[in-house]
Amino acid sequence: MKYKKAWVAVTEAVLGIVILFGFVMFFLGNQQKQETNEFDFNSLFINQIENNQSLRKDILNENAVSVNSSLRYYLYKFNNNYDLNICIRDMSSSCSSGIKDQEVVSIDYFVSNGINTKKLRIFIWRKN
Repeated sequence: MKYKKAWVAVTEAVLGIVILFGFVMFFLGNQQKQETNEFDFNSLFINQIENNQSLRKDILNENAVSVNSSLRYYLYKFNNNYDLNICIRDMSSSCSSGIKDQEVVSIDYFVSNGINTKKLRIFIWRKN
């Protein structure tokens, strides 16, 4: 009879540890997915800006409409649950998103042709 009670206690302890481990793994997995999304946005845009010469030219010429539509197209291909807005300025100027009541991610890129340097700031937020 003593051994039967001990067996039940050991089984309960092991089951409790397994459940606790499952909760920890679940929360750690969700946190890593959120961090990955921000990195994926960054790598998506940096690849487009580096490889697309017409996009770089539009940034240097401050053609915000063309740049905004091009980057929005790439973003929607990647994940259509998000939207973006851009700001193109000189190096010393600043800009804001103008988005209220949303969590906004901001990514800055500097584009130069050796003579002219522009700062491209991309604001990304989840659509409602």
